[in-house]
Amino acid sequence: PKRLMIIGAGVIGCEFAAIFGNFGFSQVHLINERRPRLLPQEDEDLAAFITSNFAMGGVHIHNNVKVIGVDIDEAKQEVEVTIGVLPPSPSDDQPQAQPQTQEFIEEKKIRVDKVLLSVGRVPNTDTLALEKAGVTLGSGGALEVEKKSLAVAGAPHISAAGDVTVDVGLVSVAEMEARYAVEMMFGHKNPATPLNYHNVSSIMFLRPEVACVGMNESEARRRQIAHKVATLRLDVVNRAVIDWNLSHDTGRVDPDRCGFVKMIVTDDDYKKLLGMRAVGVDASAVIQSAALLIAQGDSVRYLEGVLHPHPAITEGVLEVCRLLSGRSIYKPHIFDACRVTHFSRKEGIVHAKEKRKRLVPSYMGDEA
Repeated sequence: PKRLMIIGAGVIGCEFAAIFGNFGFSQVHLINERRPRLLPQEDEDLAAFITSNFAMGGVHIHNNVKVIGVDIDEAKQEVEVTIGVLPPSPSDDQPQAQPQTQEFIEEKKIRVDKVLLSVGRVPNTDTLALEKAGVTLGSGGALEVEKKSLAVAGAPHISAAGDVTVDVGLVSVAEMEARYAVEMMFGHKNPATPLNYHNVSSIMFLRPEVACVGMNESEARRRQIAHKVATLRLDVVNRAVIDWNLSHDTGRVDPDRCGFVKMIVTDDDYKKLLGMRAVGVDASAVIQSAALLIAQGDSVRYLEGVLHPHPAITEGVLEVCRLLSGRSIYKPHIFDACRVTHFSRKEGIVHAKEKRKRLVPSYMGDEA
C-alpha cells in the first residue's frame, strides 16, 4: 500500500515497519500506544538508534498516543484513524495508565490505505479440546507448566514447550524446552539440554539488525548491580566500513547509522559479562561468544584473549573487551566513537576518568 499504518510498536511491529520502509514504496506510520519511546524494555541508546534510522528511512513514529477512532471509507478504499496524544509519561519503562477520560493534548487524523494490527500474540489452544485431557487453560489460552519438568499443571502426563506457555516467545527457547521435556519424559534426571534462560539471544530484524543477549543497562541498574559499560561505534571497525560501502551509494560511512557494540560487565577485577547489545551488519553472529560466556558466568577477559580474524565485525567485540580492561588504543576522551561508564549504587552513572597523558595501551595489567 502507498500509505500504511502499523498499530503496535513492539519488536514485531517495528520489524514490519522496517520491511515496508525498506521497500521504499509505502508511507509508514508506526503507532506506539501509551509509551514515550520505542522498545522501553531496552536501553535508551538502542531505542534512539532505531528511532533515528526509522526517521531517516521515512517511517513516521507516533509515540505516547492512543487510537481513539477508526472510520473506513469504502468508496475511497481508505481508512481514517484518529489518535490522541497523551501527556508526557513520568517513566520510560512503564506504559501510560489508561486515561479515565478522553482528554488528550492533541488529536490527529491520519488517512491510510491499510492498517496492520500488531499488538500481541495468543496461543491457538481454543480448538484443541484440551479440557478432555484434564488440562485447564490459563489466561488467554496459555498452559501453566511446572518450571522443573515443564509438565502441565493439573495434567502431569502432558508437557508443554514454546509459545503455548506464554513465557519467552522465541524459536530457540521453544526448541530448548522441547528437547528438555522429551528427555524428562524418558526419565533422564540430568537432561543433556538444560533449561537456561540467562543467556537467551534474540534478534530484531531491522535495518541494520539488532541482537541482544543477557542484561541491559536498565536491568543492571534496577538490580543495583555495580557495573561497567563500554560502547564502540562500528565506523572504526574495518569490516563494517567495507560492508557499508558495498550496500550504500555514499562513499563515507555514516557514524550515526552504521551501528555499535556494547557490553556490560561487573565493575570489579573479574569483569563478569552480564550482557551485550550489537547493532549493525552480522549483529546476530557476533553475540554468540558473549552468550557462551554469560551461560558459564565467565569474564570478558576470555574474549580479549581470542585471536580474531581480520577484517571481521568481531574485531569490534575485541575492542570493546579492551575498552573494559583499559587496554584499547581508542580512548573515550579522544575518540567520540567509544564510551565507557561505571555505575555504582552510591554514585549512579559516572563516566570513566581517563589519564590524558597516556595515549597508548598498557599491556601490563594496569587500566589505562
